[in-house]
Amino acid sequence: MKILLVTPIALGSADPHYFWFKALKQLGHQVKIFPLNHFPLWKPVKSWQLRREILKFNPDKIFFSAGKDAVYPLKTNVFFTGVAPETLSAAEKMIGQMADLVVINDSTHIQLWQNLKAKRAICLPISAVDPGYFRPAKIKPTSPVSFVGSLFSDRQPQLAQIAKLYPKLKIWGWLPPRVKLLPSLKANYQGEAWENKS
Repeated sequence: MKILLVTPIALGSADPHYFWFKALKQLGHQVKIFPLNHFPLWKPVKSWQLRREILKFNPDKIFFSAGKDAVYPLKTNVFFTGVAPETLSAAEKMIGQMADLVVINDSTHIQLWQNLKAKRAICLPISAVDPGYFRPAKIKPTSPVSFVGSLFSDRQPQLAQIAKLYPKLKIWGWLPPRVKLLPSLKANYQGEAWENKS
């Protein structure tokens, strides 16, 4: 498939837009980039340049990756965004609303796009993650993990999850009235911590 990727992009960097480009190429698509962040950035000129590129390249699909309000809305496209619609510009939201498909990486944004009358929204939570760039690092722990703060009932399950990852987690904190310490945190709990009195 011939894809025109309309995106603000910095090739060869850790830019997530570049990972889309690389992933689409690896899937066997012919991909051409229309860089939204290259000058001139004046919207009428940039939109004219985009229309000219569409006519010249004649793509099967236009993939628009949000991140720069540089062109007027496109009527048909696949819209990629990693942020909630309220953080986008009015033009970017309109591009998403007119898109054949909105691809997001947070499932809670599906309802937000449906509220905006998007035709279709799907979530790809690990989309565009380049395993050549994002890979596990072997890190030696250099400092102990501690928590100091109030041990509210809604906070304790989160601390219990952390304690599973870091069994030596030390917890200091005040237990509010009628709040009991989770049994799984008893080995980690060090009591209350207050400012030293001199």
